[in-house]
Amino acid sequence: SEQSASILFSLFPEHVAQAMMRGEQPEEDRRECATVLFCDIVGFTELSASLSSSAVSAMLDRLFSKFDHLALLHGVYKLETIGDCYIAVTNLVTPQPHDHAARMARFSLGIMQA
Repeated sequence: SEQSASILFSLFPEHVAQAMMRGEQPEEDRRECATVLFCDIVGFTELSASLSSSAVSAMLDRLFSKFDHLALLHGVYKLETIGDCYIAVTNLVTPQPHDHAARMARFSLGIMQA
């Protein structure tokens, strides 16, 4: 169904979701190394305590939308957002063996300005 496809594509990289939609086992990808970013917002707990839940949600949505745009720009794959934590990776979904750390560094500098 369309809803199942939407869920698969929101949870998995595109090539994995497509294989699963066809009822196939996704091909195994192996990488020697990857770069992972865990980004947590400093002071978020205190800030969120002083705002309504809708204001906190809107703030995170605006911020993470900027992060998502920067991720696309730098070839970074967003793995997950959990509360105020943004988790991203390079050289996992797309082969980037020679510049994955530099991509993540540029992305990190960009999100600090967001």
